[in-house]
Amino acid sequence: MIQSKQRQSKNNQESLLDALDKLDRWASSTEIKHHLDQKASSKAREDAQRKYSNGEFSFRDIDVYERKNSSSMDLRTVQRWLVFYVKKGFVEKKHNKYLLSITGKRELRFREYAQAYGTTSLNHIMDFNFPTMNTLDRNIWDLRCVCYD
Repeated sequence: MIQSKQRQSKNNQESLLDALDKLDRWASSTEIKHHLDQKASSKAREDAQRKYSNGEFSFRDIDVYERKNSSSMDLRTVQRWLVFYVKKGFVEKKHNKYLLSITGKRELRFREYAQAYGTTSLNHIMDFNFPTMNTLDRNIWDLRCVCYD
C-alpha cells in the first residue's frame, strides 16, 4: 500500500510538471486541473479502444472503463504540489497563476537526458559483459578501458 501511494505521488509530480510544460503560459490551478483531466480522459479512451481491439473486453465495457480510469488528481492535490514546486523554485507564481520556471524546465530536460544516458551506459556495459561472446578476462579488460577513457 505504501509503495502504491509513493508511486502515485511520483506520478502526480511528474504529470503536474509535464502539464505546466505543455501549457507553456501562466495558468491557474483550475486550468491546470482541467488540462490534466483532458489528458487522463484521452488516455483512458485510447486504452479502452486498444483493449477492445485486442479483444480483452466487449464494446459495452468501453464506457465503463473510460469512466473508471479517466480521473486525474483532484484540485487540492494540484494546489498542494504547486505550493511545493514554488518553494523549490521550479514554478513561478504571480497573481494566483503559475508558470514553469527556467529551473523547472532544466529539471525536466535533465531527467529526460539522465534516463537516456543511464540506459545507453548500461547497455554499453552489458555488451562487454556478454559471457557467450567474450571470456571474463576480456570483458574485464574492455570494461576497465572504457572506465578510464
